[in-house]
Amino acid sequence: MFSFKTSFNVSHILIWTGAVNVSSESLEDDSKGGFHMRGFHGITPETENTCHYFWTMATNPFDDSKKEEIKEKVIQQTILTFDEDREVIHQQYLNMQKFPNRSDIDIHVDVAANRARKIIEKLLNQSNVQS
Repeated sequence: MFSFKTSFNVSHILIWTGAVNVSSESLEDDSKGGFHMRGFHGITPETENTCHYFWTMATNPFDDSKKEEIKEKVIQQTILTFDEDREVIHQQYLNMQKFPNRSDIDIHVDVAANRARKIIEKLLNQSNVQS
């Protein structure tokens, strides 16, 4: 069985993903066995148009004899994934700059990102009112 959970905070995202053998343990138990990874993603503004993106990934190699091999594979796959994401995000940013008045087209997989945008917008509006 496979599980994936995220926790959104304005300054960072926490991710837990992993798997256990079918029917062996509850996916709801945070101390379960199997293989899992925990991730942290933090974004810090640098300028109006740039930011720093920090991430880290931790895992629990269950086979000590393969600990280094598993660690290296996790690192390489995570870097590959983030490099692909970085390119897509960069191209989206360039399009947003090129077409600033275009409205977004949301699809069902945008629910979490849209909720995050609404939270940030609400906090910004509250901050502007208090200033």
